[in-house]
Amino acid sequence: TDLRPIDIALLSIAKQSIPESQLETGNAVSIIGLTNAAATPTDVRLEAAHKAENLGLISAQQLGDIYSAVNFDPADLEDALDDAAEGVQARQYAKLYQAAAKSDVPAVRAEILAALFETAQIEGDFLQAARLCAPLVEEIPINGDFSWFAITALKTSIAVNSIERAASWLQVAKSSANPGNDISSRLSLLYPVLAISGLEDTGAPKPNDDAVQVNQDVINGATTNQPRFGLGGAVTPAPTQPSQTVDLQALTDHRSRMTEWQEIQAASSDQAAARRNAELVFNLYDGFGIEVPEGAWNSLLIAPYAEERTTISSVVNHYLRVGATGNQKAKTVAMAIQAQQIATMPNADPKALADTVAALTMVGLQADAQHLAVELLLASDR
Repeated sequence: TDLRPIDIALLSIAKQSIPESQLETGNAVSIIGLTNAAATPTDVRLEAAHKAENLGLISAQQLGDIYSAVNFDPADLEDALDDAAEGVQARQYAKLYQAAAKSDVPAVRAEILAALFETAQIEGDFLQAARLCAPLVEEIPINGDFSWFAITALKTSIAVNSIERAASWLQVAKSSANPGNDISSRLSLLYPVLAISGLEDTGAPKPNDDAVQVNQDVINGATTNQPRFGLGGAVTPAPTQPSQTVDLQALTDHRSRMTEWQEIQAASSDQAAARRNAELVFNLYDGFGIEVPEGAWNSLLIAPYAEERTTISSVVNHYLRVGATGNQKAKTVAMAIQAQQIATMPNADPKALADTVAALTMVGLQADAQHLAVELLLASDR
């Protein structure tokens, strides 16, 4: 049974611990209670804090404070990379986090962070690790000496929406890629994230400055296209359409990069996951007006054609569409929040997730849409 706030308060008054079984219920009240209660065993508190940050109940900084409060033997922190992993995953994160934070040698710190991020990637915790460790990553010098760390730092910077820093790490990665390392292939694997975040030019049409102003005037209701009166009544001219420019070289490069990305997906040992990832990428591209290479969808048109998927209700989908087409930001955002509940669920429908991003774009929330799309891609990458 899920505990209520009054139950947590009564347990505290009676100096009783919250049952550890509550950790598995997903009940926010119990999770935050286990996180804050002094009587909670350390390992349980770490797991509760790990869940609480993912649910938005505590900040990444608070999670870091909890991780920093764990007592580790100094020798264990010095040998954090060589010691056997802790039995509780959150405890392992805490040990690596402390070891990285206490190291004043950038190369050592980067090595420890790389190990933490590698584990987090496997466990599906990369986004949380990025939020937690972003301040530590920011202290790593951005130069060729850390080219081996560039992809990890690049992904982390994108995850926390530090695009300027991400661009700098991207340049380090590109300039350091050669046949003797795996940087080039890792960049290819990350290409859709780079494309959607705006770090790579995909050749997608871009409105010129005048067109941007026209669109903004229409959104704000300040268009100068006043009704004209004559035979047949009032006639309102259609708003000026934005002119579009296409960078053909960028588009050619985009197609080439996507070919490389598809080849990597085709070689994946988990074809079901690769197919779902491709669906998500292609749907997101459609939402942002980025070209999906010719024939790319055809490669996914294989049996089974009917699948069980977790999707949003038709009511949420309806009002998401109504809000977007009517330029109703509040309604669109409210429905987007509801729609994103499926994001962390197994076999979530890529089309439903991408429609959410497209709706945010339609109401002018381009930056928010990009960040959400990037989070979806990074969360699906294991």
